[in-house]
Amino acid sequence: MRTKPIKNFLSLLLTLLLLLPGSASPAYAEGADFGVFKDQILKLKQESIEAVSYQDMVTNFFAKDPGAGEEWYVITLVQTRDDINYKVYRTALGEYIKTANIPGATQRQKDALTYLAVGGDMEVIKTVVDDTVGTQGIMSYIYGLHLLNNGAPSELYKTEDVVNTILDLRNASGGWALSGDSLDVDTSAMAVQALAPYYSKRDDVREAVDKVLDAIGAIQLENGTFESYGYENPEGNTQVLLALACLGLDGTDDKRFIKNGNTLLDALMPFRNKDGSFSHSRDGIYNQITTSQVMYSSAAYSMMKANEGSFFIFDQLKEAEADSAIDIIHKDTARKIDIKLLLYIAVTTACVIWAVILIIKKRKKFNSYLSVILVLAASLFLIHSTNIEKPSDYYSEDYEITGETIECDVAIYCTSVAGRKDFIPENGVILERTTITIGEGMTAFDQLVIAARTHKIQLDFRTDYVSGINYIYEKDFGDLSGWMYNVNGKSAPVSASSMKLKAGDFIEWYYTVDYQTDPNNTN
Repeated sequence: MRTKPIKNFLSLLLTLLLLLPGSASPAYAEGADFGVFKDQILKLKQESIEAVSYQDMVTNFFAKDPGAGEEWYVITLVQTRDDINYKVYRTALGEYIKTANIPGATQRQKDALTYLAVGGDMEVIKTVVDDTVGTQGIMSYIYGLHLLNNGAPSELYKTEDVVNTILDLRNASGGWALSGDSLDVDTSAMAVQALAPYYSKRDDVREAVDKVLDAIGAIQLENGTFESYGYENPEGNTQVLLALACLGLDGTDDKRFIKNGNTLLDALMPFRNKDGSFSHSRDGIYNQITTSQVMYSSAAYSMMKANEGSFFIFDQLKEAEADSAIDIIHKDTARKIDIKLLLYIAVTTACVIWAVILIIKKRKKFNSYLSVILVLAASLFLIHSTNIEKPSDYYSEDYEITGETIECDVAIYCTSVAGRKDFIPENGVILERTTITIGEGMTAFDQLVIAARTHKIQLDFRTDYVSGINYIYEKDFGDLSGWMYNVNGKSAPVSASSMKLKAGDFIEWYYTVDYQTDPNNTN
């Protein structure tokens, strides 16, 4: 059996595919500047939404949906670039803050902080400060202090009082946590970030910060990472790097955070994907929150190295004039690179080269050339039949349902782990009870997919098994944790993909930390 020509073709095809945009592994060498990561991640974001420039990304994408969770990209751009005009985005975000029912105090504060960074109306920001500080535990004091540190007005809160409250909220570990007396690396590092402007001004702040940094260093693992709820992840590293940068310190060589020769930066690298994004675990799966945290930590590091201030202090908005802002090009007129077209070209080119090689080698057997034709046909069919969608297309209400339709309600809760991470809602509600239109005969799984697309909720599944919603995954909080669902108040007897719905059904998805003992599990 002749396998060598096929092996040659597959090797050539693999080489060509690796040359496609986004396929190559990003350049990284030992000792590389952590500050360049922000540029790579910003560029990755721009390419993923097919924006032609950062100005286009802000004006024609972020401004269209200011509540989509892109605040860290905007703040990073504000702090690292001076060629972007935020007028359109500022107007859209201000209106969103004033009119939208934003879930959670800390999310309102993050939106207000972004609005402040782009030169927003202080009266709007004042309302957020007065409404939210202290209403969602330690995190609402931390983000409240960031706002006050930037001159946000308030009738109810003084900066000094909020600093004192944050110091008072330390637990027995000497650090901070969302709950309990154990030291939580992420929460403690974020508290340090907010307290950083007072490190050199108040002895009690300096003492508290030094103590908690020593405590964080003491629980760092030998490979340089930290554990959270029993699992290693890179988020602690990014938050500590950011906290140190806010203090004017280089976290990539701080001796307190070097274990067995592994620095905070070294420990990040196993979580880095080939395209420059980052994953929450070492599985190579892109994680939006982890990637954005690396980005703005990198920006803070870059600012610290260049003596350009602190990431969370917006001294002056460096904004391009509206009439001279570059590359404001709308999505529908910009040049786009069609990934399917690139794949067609790559496969066809590879097969042509393969055929030329056969001719050069004077292969006369028809079977050799038939193999080329068959591989080409199969590859083109595979590309043609594969649905390749942009995130902006996937997260859309423009899905098509054929035939008769029915209406069913759905809700998504994570009450069992509410507030245990910054991205987990404090009230445990990811999606309030909402009516979803589905096709007659569709299942609970179909309904969840439609709801996630419509409401821009991250959803991860294998075939039809739901492994993660809103970046909360199975086993994140123990071996028995994961997602389950009820139908009309009772546990479903079958999988979601087998549960056909009828009009009026109410599906409740909930996260459990122990499916064996969870009272919601009636089976």
